[in-house]
Amino acid sequence: MLVEYAKVTPEIAKSTRLLTFESKVDVKSIQRVPDLMREFGFIDKQVDVASMI
Repeated sequence: MLVEYAKVTPEIAKSTRLLTFESKVDVKSIQRVPDLMREFGFIDKQVDVASMI
């Protein structure tokens, strides 16, 4: 696809690693965002991410 659509040379395409995405949800990683938002004063209540998923 890189060669055909992005006009990348076959040599470069072979050495390129495309992005991959996880299909599972990591609650601990997501919880970090509202925890930091609370710590720095952007929100004033604790957010429980696990209850939203």
